[in-house]
Amino acid sequence: DRLRYSSLRGAQDIHFNMSDHVVTQSNTAQPEQVMMFTPPSKEVMDKLGKDLVGHWESVPGTKWIGGCIPLKVDYKMNVYAPTGDEDVYLNESEADVTCCFCIKMHRTTTGRSSSGGLSFEEIGQDEESLHQLSSRTVDHMRDDAGSNLVTCQVDGTDHDGLRVSRQDTFRFSNTGDATITSTATKPYAVKWELKKVSRVPKPLSDRFLQKKEQRAKVLQNSVQIVSDADIDAAVRFCDDVLSAPTLMLLPPTLEKRGSVFGKHRTVTYPVARIETPDAPALVVKIEIPSRGVWDASVLTASGACVARWSQKAKWYKPPSRSCALFEWGCKRFGVVGVEENQHRCGVSAPGQAIYAKGPTQDVVFAEDLYSKRNDWKAFGGKFMAFYILGLPCMAYAHLKADGEPYEALFKTFRGTEIGGFKIEKHRQCCVSGDDSLPKTEAVVHFGNMTAEQRRLALVAIMQGAALAAHPSEGGGGGGGGGGRPGGDDARGAARLGRCAVKARRSCRR
Repeated sequence: DRLRYSSLRGAQDIHFNMSDHVVTQSNTAQPEQVMMFTPPSKEVMDKLGKDLVGHWESVPGTKWIGGCIPLKVDYKMNVYAPTGDEDVYLNESEADVTCCFCIKMHRTTTGRSSSGGLSFEEIGQDEESLHQLSSRTVDHMRDDAGSNLVTCQVDGTDHDGLRVSRQDTFRFSNTGDATITSTATKPYAVKWELKKVSRVPKPLSDRFLQKKEQRAKVLQNSVQIVSDADIDAAVRFCDDVLSAPTLMLLPPTLEKRGSVFGKHRTVTYPVARIETPDAPALVVKIEIPSRGVWDASVLTASGACVARWSQKAKWYKPPSRSCALFEWGCKRFGVVGVEENQHRCGVSAPGQAIYAKGPTQDVVFAEDLYSKRNDWKAFGGKFMAFYILGLPCMAYAHLKADGEPYEALFKTFRGTEIGGFKIEKHRQCCVSGDDSLPKTEAVVHFGNMTAEQRRLALVAIMQGAALAAHPSEGGGGGGGGGGRPGGDDARGAARLGRCAVKARRSCRR
């Protein structure tokens, strides 16, 4: 199953693996590895699902993060068998975490799974928890003893919003014993093991029950604000707009009020279909009362709210490092956040990557490192090694970069390119922080995205737009709807200068 997909960098070869994940092949993209395996039969999966039901506990011991940070985790999980005709397994878990022998935390999650209980979706139950994970089966085999070994790839975010990537290996022996070995690479390299200690789920702690009840009350109150019929109609309309292969983001309006530091800013982004650019179908409104704090919402043209999320400032996290939960249709849908700077030839790219994680899929939105615009910026960065003598060449290169289109890409967590973003004219060099939003329309190419990924793509773009609408200190964000993707070019030039020598050597190789 192969087809051609015309992306911003030309035609791409696309094929589908057995789990219907799109995988692109190009010289510059780094697609996810295709894991070809024979999926277990339904009879085998049903048996494995029954073996999964019960009470699980972590193997006692202290883990070390980075070789210097001790971490002790007491983890308990219940997996419940499906009820009725549905093939849905429910799970609940809690973890008592002790870091550095003195910092104690209590984390709780709930989830649901299918395919024999091995492919799951999981969210955190704690207040303001950003925990959201999903998994897919990537391997199945039998060892010499006849035990079933099933490997699942798990991606998402942890309770603090940090990107998670790990592999869970389930081992089901013929004698009824079962273990789960988790090997994580993000956000930290760590390995731990769970053992099934009972075939019957056991009651969890009172603290878990209190958090679960509190979470249920919050969800009930949020649903009662608007009628279900109005919510469903707005969501269907928005999904219909996003189903187009291409959308246009019209130039935003920026309104500033007050004279306090940072001022109160309101950014409004009209979203229109290509065929009707003068009649916006959706409007994204971002209210920024102060630095690092904003409320964003996706509205229909009639004013019905489809999605919303709020960013709260934290003293230990700048705006460009914060994460937020977002709702779609008045229900929790996912997490949006910002990753560290990208690199090309040892030089930091001018922006960060914005990621959005939904119930089962994910999107990363970042400036194309290999666009002509970044070619000129990387070229200018090499001259910073000559200090004053190199400044005219660097300034010339950045002015040339401003003449090239701004291009960004959408990828999955595993590196598969799935869409693109382009602004024909977007000036960044010698521009003040209040003038960093685009003055012309932007075009979003959804490519082969699913309905869930299209929602995530819109949220990721607007998270970047909120970052770009901040004063000059708070840039960042992989394009941010065409906003300033990492601060003004003065700070970008300084980063390029610090890495210039390394860039010259890397590019030679």
